[in-house]
Amino acid sequence: MTDPFRHNSPGLESPAIALTAITPNDAENQPRVLRAIYVGQGGNLVVQDTEGNIVTFRNLVSGATVGPFRVARVMTASTAGHLVGYV
Repeated sequence: MTDPFRHNSPGLESPAIALTAITPNDAENQPRVLRAIYVGQGGNLVVQDTEGNIVTFRNLVSGATVGPFRVARVMTASTAGHLVGYV
């Protein structure tokens, strides 16, 4: 398989390198910093960025993609579900 993006720099505007299922956790960061999050089931999304700031994205609809940003942690207070992280 060829990858037409292999020479792109990994900036926020370039395609994601990988996708990862997200399990919210208040104590541990995601294995890799997330650049965007897909919301499979609507609700609130509570995240902690790489600077330690905690922000709530309220009333997200199913199918929304939130980003670009640099998220380290997805908090358990999130009511949105079926989350997929873009790395």
